[in-house]
Amino acid sequence: MQIRGHQGARRRSPALAAMLAVGTALASFGVVGAQSPSFAPTPAPVGSLGTPEVGTVTLGYRLPSLNSVAALLVAQDRGFWQECGLDEVQLIQTEQVTAGVASGSLNFGLVETVDTGQAQLDGLPIKVVAGYRPYSRNVIAVRPEIATPADLAGKDILLGGTPGTRDFDVRFELLKENGFDLTGVPFNAVAVDGGSDAWVALLLEGKLAMTPIFNRHYDNLKAEGMQFWVDQQDFGSDHVTGYADFVAANPNTTAAFLCGLIKGIQVWSDPANKEYILGLGAATGIEITDGIRNAYELDIVNYKPFDGGWPLDLMVELFATNLDDGTVDLDELLALDPLYAAQAYLGLPLDPAPAQ
Repeated sequence: MQIRGHQGARRRSPALAAMLAVGTALASFGVVGAQSPSFAPTPAPVGSLGTPEVGTVTLGYRLPSLNSVAALLVAQDRGFWQECGLDEVQLIQTEQVTAGVASGSLNFGLVETVDTGQAQLDGLPIKVVAGYRPYSRNVIAVRPEIATPADLAGKDILLGGTPGTRDFDVRFELLKENGFDLTGVPFNAVAVDGGSDAWVALLLEGKLAMTPIFNRHYDNLKAEGMQFWVDQQDFGSDHVTGYADFVAANPNTTAAFLCGLIKGIQVWSDPANKEYILGLGAATGIEITDGIRNAYELDIVNYKPFDGGWPLDLMVELFATNLDDGTVDLDELLALDPLYAAQAYLGLPLDPAPAQ
């Protein structure tokens, strides 16, 4: 599986500033304890994080899948945020994470990396404070009877959107880069209600000729003889953002929040804790299918380097290839002092390195 920086079509998205007016319906997500994991104790803290300015914070996230929330469930279940000085972190699922952070309705949020750059270009008060899931695995599955792009003529294909949208254009470019150029092929680009499980069901039924899939679908589709015209890991999934005024006024709280989050990521990153984390997911109502179980180790890799950091050079590349409205000002977008405080407290190297 190839690992590299994300290369996609340039993106022209509408201004995000209008999202400030969006009223978000926020619902808290509670966690029920599960069997304790078996993992090495966290090294003794180095120095102090300082007293948090406020004790309770909110974190918004969009997807309730285990892959998306595992580290959050661990941090909550193991009391890592309390160990780092906070009273409570309220986990809130909402489709409007960016709007919630930009309006101050959420203190923190998990936002797609490219959207953080667009937010800065649009002048929204959002700061990137840490990496969360820096990478994603891009897989595009194709029916076994499709031999070449030309065979898709007249066929329904799903690339996660319609031509001109970022999801479609990025995946179209990924196909081209992997030797499957669909330019000029008269395929039918369709949208499908429901999530990726519905996409895969239609692929298996022959009603779709092509669709993106996720790790949990891979083994089953491989057994069914499907082809994978794109199968690679790319930088550019999710970062942790914060409301700019909140981060500026509450640096110790932000550092404590990131401290607990990093501890959760590190437990999630150890395959030895698989059964514990699968149990956590089941306890919160997530259905643990064979696909989720089999994809566990593949999902972990997307969180590297497991310390709240990420490669800045790949972030620059991502913005350059996906945003054509201007150059993102990283000095304006990033607020890394709280991350550095959390990493130093946990005895970790500073990442991204300050020299970058």
